[in-house]
Amino acid sequence: VGRIIGADRMREMMLTGRSYGAEDGLAMGLAHYAVEEGAALTLARKLARKVADNAPFSNYLMIQAIGRIGDMSRADGLFTESMAAAMAQTSEGAQEGLRAFLEKREPVFRK
Repeated sequence: VGRIIGADRMREMMLTGRSYGAEDGLAMGLAHYAVEEGAALTLARKLARKVADNAPFSNYLMIQAIGRIGDMSRADGLFTESMAAAMAQTSEGAQEGLRAFLEKREPVFRK
């Protein structure tokens, strides 16, 4: 949490016992979405479907690379990011995505 909200806010929370509500957490980047009670499962399924419809290799690269890049030196992080982008952009899924775009159809990625 400290990396997301910064040391100053983290320090204030720890020293004062301050807590934040859902809207505050959303504004601070602690959550991506805030939904009404009972709407979370619907949103979760919608998001899961959107992710599942992506090219599998691109999803894999993003999951594996993004978390590691923050712990790398700037040069290593930039190198890793460019390598992952190059791999994703030249993959079979990327080629299918481009063909689908040019043919004005939905892409069909192999699972």
